[in-house]
Amino acid sequence: MTLCRCDRPIPPVLSPIAPGLSRLPRQIGLFGQFRADLLSRVRAHPALADWRARNSEDFGLMLLDFWAYVSDVTAFYTSELAQDLYLQSARSDEALRRIVALIDHIPRPAVATEAILAAVLDGTDIVSAPRDAGFLSDAIDDTPPQQFELSQTTDLDPLRNTWTLRPPRDATYRADALLLDPASRNMAEGGLIVIDVPASLWREATLVERLTSETALDGGSYLRLEVADPTALPSGPLTVGDVRLWSFTQTAPVASISGTTLTLSGHYPQLRSGELAVIEDTRLDDPADPEVGTVTSATLAFGPPVSSGSGSSTVTVPGPPITTVVLTWSSAIAAQHARLHFGRSRAGVLAAPYKTAVTGDDLLNSLPLKTPATAPGLAGSGEILVKGTVDLGLRVPGDVQIDPATGRGALVPAASFTGGTDAMQTPVVAYGNLLHVTRGKTVEEVLGSGQGPSVPFQSFTLTKFPLTYLHDPLARGGRRSTVRLWIDGIEWHEVTSLFTAGPDDRVFTVRLDADGKATITTGGEGFGRTAPLGVQNVYALYRFGAGEPAPGAGHIRQVAGPSAGLRRVFNVTPAYGGAVADQPDDIRFNAPATSATFDRAISAADFAALARDWGALAATAVTEWVPSRLREGVVVTAVFASPAAPEDVTALHTHLAARAAEATPIRVVPAEPVTGTLTLSYQVAADADAQAVKAALEAALADPFTGLLAPRRAEVGGPVFRSAILGRAAAVPGLEALLSLSWNDAAMPVRLALPAHGYFAPDLVLEEVQP
Repeated sequence: MTLCRCDRPIPPVLSPIAPGLSRLPRQIGLFGQFRADLLSRVRAHPALADWRARNSEDFGLMLLDFWAYVSDVTAFYTSELAQDLYLQSARSDEALRRIVALIDHIPRPAVATEAILAAVLDGTDIVSAPRDAGFLSDAIDDTPPQQFELSQTTDLDPLRNTWTLRPPRDATYRADALLLDPASRNMAEGGLIVIDVPASLWREATLVERLTSETALDGGSYLRLEVADPTALPSGPLTVGDVRLWSFTQTAPVASISGTTLTLSGHYPQLRSGELAVIEDTRLDDPADPEVGTVTSATLAFGPPVSSGSGSSTVTVPGPPITTVVLTWSSAIAAQHARLHFGRSRAGVLAAPYKTAVTGDDLLNSLPLKTPATAPGLAGSGEILVKGTVDLGLRVPGDVQIDPATGRGALVPAASFTGGTDAMQTPVVAYGNLLHVTRGKTVEEVLGSGQGPSVPFQSFTLTKFPLTYLHDPLARGGRRSTVRLWIDGIEWHEVTSLFTAGPDDRVFTVRLDADGKATITTGGEGFGRTAPLGVQNVYALYRFGAGEPAPGAGHIRQVAGPSAGLRRVFNVTPAYGGAVADQPDDIRFNAPATSATFDRAISAADFAALARDWGALAATAVTEWVPSRLREGVVVTAVFASPAAPEDVTALHTHLAARAAEATPIRVVPAEPVTGTLTLSYQVAADADAQAVKAALEAALADPFTGLLAPRRAEVGGPVFRSAILGRAAAVPGLEALLSLSWNDAAMPVRLALPAHGYFAPDLVLEEVQP
């Protein structure tokens, strides 16, 4: 043996375990380490002092090799078993669920999607659709059709089948598309007209170039007006009601012009002060533009005296009566070419065709029905579905109101309706028979036989899966299972935990595995009743089916069974509200904070944790003083998995309100993504794998659960620091250098400020630069 350090075996030792590791360094050694350590200890035993084994076939060496193999295998499995003892390192779903059960955390199950169906009936009689009536969706990609069931018995009235809405008129003024109501026409091609916008003091005269008949997109007949001078047309945001067209019934030749005074060749008593007038240049070759203005005054005058006879018999009489006109402007047109137009009248009315696409904003003002209708005898559900010919429809809170005496009606939205900008192509139809359905198929199942007190905490597994859960703000986690259980004909009730149950309580719990397969457990040992002894006396009624994908609009349209009077059903809007079950990373992420709330919201941190448990990717909560309530409230800003619909915001608000103190003011604000391009340029070390380095960078920055820039890690409203991004990237092994970090093609600032409710959601671009 020498004194060289390399000759000294390194004994297997347990490495220190740092916090936050996803894998524990629990394997203390490998075969070679154990064998070397065993050999180094030989000399410490006097009985082996004379052993000089050098032959590989030596029996003693074989025994030491066996022990090294045993130690290696034991160390490996000890390490693997140890991983499943801690939340962050556990790999199996079973281990994760066992760990979080110790802190009373129940992973979120998959939740059934919901949909609102429009129903169209045959006949004239009111029809009652029974609860649990089934409807099927189309197949989605590689998934089979999904079954949906009616949430409650619903009465339907054929008089509420459909109503066609009269679209609003498009009153937008467009200079390149002037349409006239044919019945209002009072102009001719080549005639003079004035285009007048009183509100903006716009007033220009031009000639009518062309009038042509036209059928607009709404099917109406109109006259298209084209003018000789397009510059005479006003521009800007106007309505057709703002623009007036004038023509003239009187024309007078001009004898002379002096400044603002015109002398007409004749007497025109009908000309009055304040009247609109136009001077037209009558030259055929390069005439001046018509001049338009107002008459200041019009007075009677006489032309030069006229003498007749001669000598003493000469008679002088006044000249012919003429009209002297004072205008509000000085004309630049020579008198011999000038002609005055006055006596204005409406030349026509600009038409506002019916819109060919209707938006939710158009529905904010009640839209009338296109034809009279019979008032239904059955009250509505408080909501109407509206749909165009090819587009997605719209859910509108409110109802169609019809006057029984006249049959005139209109869609009247509720005050809570906020409109929308998505367009629906006409004709737009309103549907009044609505069915609220949720995904899942109801089955009945005999689970087995109760074993009595001799088998406490007896369990039964449901055959069909995944078990359907529905949104319920009053249930723990905001989700309620559809299981109902009877034993010996008596219904038992589901609880979240048997720990608080008394010995006589007929209660049970439901727990799911990773596939959504449910296990029902009854009580025992004083924590709830045991399942009574019997033969095939345990019976369950439940629904199965949940999670994604959700059918789009128009994809739930088949009745699953016979239903008298029901002609057809379809969903005008996409199914909504579904959610997938918690995945292992979800459980690790949510369990610690959620369990600390005990399903109650006290502090701002509790509100944020419960919002995440509801399904928000990330959430922050702060308190605010609400003067109108004279108390403190909470503002919860949530990052939703997809653009937040009003139903999502309402559902989260209801979930939080059910867990907060009564009357606590709560505001839920969807966080707004701050988007852009974040570009990181880097060089890879010569001995590193470029693809592996890039993958590691993507994981460090964009992994959905652990990435620095993942929405789940978003700091809503907080600044983004350049140093934090570079620091996370620099920790990736295999990098030679980080060269630059840019935001939207400019150097990223040291501190990037975000709006109060914004979160950083960049498109990450990784650019490898070759040395």
